[in-house]
Amino acid sequence: KKTKKKQTNKNKTTRHGTDLTGHSLVTDLTALPLSQLSLDLLMQVIEADLTYVNERFERGVKVVVNPEGIIEAVLMPEIQLAPRPSSPVTTLRLHGQALLPGMIDAHSHAFQRGLRGLADDYDYTTATGSSSSSSASSDSSGTTSAKEAVAASPTDSFWSWREAMYALVSELQDRDRFVQLCRQTFCEMRRGGITSVGEFHYLHHSAPERQDFVYDLAVLDAAHTEQIRIVLLQACYRRAGFVATSSSDDEPALSAAQQRFDTISMHHYWTRLDQLAALVADRPTQSVGVVAHSLRAVSAEDVAQLYRGALQRRLVMHLHLEEQQKEIDDCRAAHGGKTPMRLLLDTLIAKRVDPSMLQPTASPSPSSSSSCSVPTASSSSSSSSSASSCAPPTASSSACERPFSNLTAVHCTHSDPKELAEFLSGGGHVCVCPLTEAHLGDGIPQLEGCTDGVNVCLGSDCNARICMAEEMRWLEYAQRLRTGRRGVCVEHTTRKQLATQLFRYATEGGALALGLAAGRIEPGRLADFFTLDLSSDLLRGWTEHSLLGSFVFGCSAREVVARTCVHGRWFDSSSCIATASSANTPH
Repeated sequence: KKTKKKQTNKNKTTRHGTDLTGHSLVTDLTALPLSQLSLDLLMQVIEADLTYVNERFERGVKVVVNPEGIIEAVLMPEIQLAPRPSSPVTTLRLHGQALLPGMIDAHSHAFQRGLRGLADDYDYTTATGSSSSSSASSDSSGTTSAKEAVAASPTDSFWSWREAMYALVSELQDRDRFVQLCRQTFCEMRRGGITSVGEFHYLHHSAPERQDFVYDLAVLDAAHTEQIRIVLLQACYRRAGFVATSSSDDEPALSAAQQRFDTISMHHYWTRLDQLAALVADRPTQSVGVVAHSLRAVSAEDVAQLYRGALQRRLVMHLHLEEQQKEIDDCRAAHGGKTPMRLLLDTLIAKRVDPSMLQPTASPSPSSSSSCSVPTASSSSSSSSSASSCAPPTASSSACERPFSNLTAVHCTHSDPKELAEFLSGGGHVCVCPLTEAHLGDGIPQLEGCTDGVNVCLGSDCNARICMAEEMRWLEYAQRLRTGRRGVCVEHTTRKQLATQLFRYATEGGALALGLAAGRIEPGRLADFFTLDLSSDLLRGWTEHSLLGSFVFGCSAREVVARTCVHGRWFDSSSCIATASSANTPH
């Protein structure tokens, strides 16, 4: 007699389909190496036990992904898949799993992961004055290690942490070590359900005396190897602090570490950005964006030029803004009492671009949708968008009606609520990084009235901890601690389920800020997903209604994420480095 073994459906994934001759294809994907989970030449039909569509979990949903890595259809249980004889079709049955859109990390400095475990040693027995001068001098000489720089400060703050970061920069003169840190960061992201990252990249050069920009390609190489979608946010960095005049003669000299960030001139910046844009033009998981590091590091006049150039190139633009009170005080002293936000608003409003001056840009094709830019909030909520729905709004609507729709301000920790509201009403986005802002002691932004829609996104920033579930819940928890109220992030929305709104920030909000057609499971979006292991002890007792809240408020993402998918390529969450067959660097 034949006996049938009991099998568990935990994380079981079955590939089933037909080839062009009608022969059945059935494979248990859990037995395949990662290199065989790439279904680049096949039309995929993905069915999980639960699928997150229209902001709720549904059963029996089939998600159709074309060979170009774009969602072609989302079929509810009553809809049958229409045959498409031009391509083989494979069905992926994700047993015991829930399928969700991949989360998006809108702000990361990957190399700063090298400070993990080093930035929380404190010696309060040292005299404040001597420690401060020692820290400053070590930054100029570049001889103090990151560990020593942290331990040297008796009154630790963001600014003393920055000295430790500069010391790490001085140590990272080996490209391989830099790439290793980036790979570790991107690996942790993907294993935790993050499928796209906005890498705010300012460590350009291999040494202070070399203006070689070699670390730009290193970041792209690391992202390619770890198979994460990346928007390389190429930072412009020109000076070491605010100055009262526009003369470069009055600007403080860059320290040795800051010379590694130096973009030399605006001409050099645009030349390098356009080179990078051309390099990644045919890479479906890589694109670029424009960055002014901050108003400390870039003059208001140059910020206006960056803003104009980003609009002309149909690219997103990001900048650090008002993370620290000292930044605001220094800006007020240099600019007649204006805060950085006020200076930004006045500068960009004065330099508002004439839409007729913008270069015409064709809408992206499905195969290049990863690099399309500046989707609008209205398009993000459409259920019938196509692959070109992530194309930028028309020049008139972008430059006139919502002039800041391509602009993301990172942190806004100490922003005046009225100025912040003015920025958001012009279409701007705010990226909050709750774990880093707590880690560095930055403070808590005032977000009441700013949390409706998807104008808020989330970032892991210094990557001391990488977990988007924690970023989501601490965005809300910090507001509760500041206000003494619960549900602050849905106070001004029509939503009742807080987890739904927080998840929108971690998906749709990030997609808008990075100019990606991602963040939702619907036609025309990128096939970027992650799955939850429904058998996890951390999710025990889940229902369709409680599952998302259980993930957001009760889990560490790495413990419950079973698989990720980037551009139609599937990876088991237990694996970090891509296999040799898929990790060949294009450079």
